[in-house]
Amino acid sequence: MIVVLVGFVGLAVDTGWVVLAANQLQATADASAMAGARHAQIDVSDARSAAINVAGQNFTAGQTVTLQDNPTNISTGDVVLGFYDRGRGRFFLTLEAANSVKVTARRTASSSNGALGLLFGPTFGVNTVEIERSAIAMIGGGNGAGLVVLNRNQQCAFMIQDDATELTIIDGAVQVNSDHIEAVCHSGTPAITAEAINTKGDADINFSADVSLSGSLNPNQTPAIDPLVNLPAPVYNVGDDLGTIAVTGTGSEVVSITPGYYSGGITMTNTDGDLNLEQGIYILDGAGFDIQSGDLNADGVLIYVIGTGVVHLGGDGQLTIRSPNPGPHNFPGVSTFEGVSIFLAHDNTNAATIDGSNLDLEGTYYFPSSHLNLMGNGNVGNLVIADTTAVSGDGEMTITYDDRFPPLGNTVFLVK
Repeated sequence: MIVVLVGFVGLAVDTGWVVLAANQLQATADASAMAGARHAQIDVSDARSAAINVAGQNFTAGQTVTLQDNPTNISTGDVVLGFYDRGRGRFFLTLEAANSVKVTARRTASSSNGALGLLFGPTFGVNTVEIERSAIAMIGGGNGAGLVVLNRNQQCAFMIQDDATELTIIDGAVQVNSDHIEAVCHSGTPAITAEAINTKGDADINFSADVSLSGSLNPNQTPAIDPLVNLPAPVYNVGDDLGTIAVTGTGSEVVSITPGYYSGGITMTNTDGDLNLEQGIYILDGAGFDIQSGDLNADGVLIYVIGTGVVHLGGDGQLTIRSPNPGPHNFPGVSTFEGVSIFLAHDNTNAATIDGSNLDLEGTYYFPSSHLNLMGNGNVGNLVIADTTAVSGDGEMTITYDDRFPPLGNTVFLVK
């Protein structure tokens, strides 16, 4: 009878011991997956490191939890990167478009700490038990914004002014990251049509009296991470210098140029001519990309402006730009820069201006460290990103957001 009673007591104690260890493993997997998911969209190596580090701060049965790195991202690894489809409730392995992390915390024979040792089990010939618990966390909640203002603390980071100004963002919002109490400012009685203006700070605008806003103003929102923060700079050779392109004069001159490095930049001034850019990547220094007159046709191009160069798209001519697309376009880097039309280098802080009277722009216009003056008329692309932005003038400007660069998430949560 005593042996039987001791056996039941031992079973109860070991069961409680196993349940405790399993709960500790689950808590570790939850915390670790959430830590990794925060980095999943930005850097998969950082995501794995964060998951491993957080696990190491937790204990199971008195021992630190150790996760094994999984750089090849095999499905049975301790830390697995993937894409979680919430609509179908499925987790897909990937390193290219990761939004989630799956963590499996283990006390098994093959894990670093081995299987869980039992307290009374050895008396009955059972020394250990294997336990593992998993969790999947994802990052989401980014705002679908056609205009993103990156500066985190500037007063009037987004400024809209002039009575006749009309800005329309189709299928998207305005995202303002500044936490200033006057992050959004205005003068005059302009009009904005957008799903929302989302801002970390607040606005000095009475939208019912001063500004016509079709949409909602949402203060105290989480700042959006720059969706192109990891976009690399194009690679080029300064020795292959194509010099300067300056189209000028009153004639109807037609100039066609090829991609490459132009140390003096590309300019069009005082001309009725046409400038045609063949598909490819243009690296511009010097004057940058300064279009003040004439017609521009650029199909399948990335304009990358470095040094002291400026970006100015102006004049009364027809300005047409189409971004790289691996379908119709074929050149080195077309996939890397798919969907990006103009990229002002991160260390170039010169203000950019888009004020053309006949704009037909497609793609993304990326000014990560620069102020953008937006005052043209017509289509201004699918996504505009700038450090700060001022919208003015008497034109009707349209940004057609098409999810080509979904915003990076800002909220982490468990899904399994």
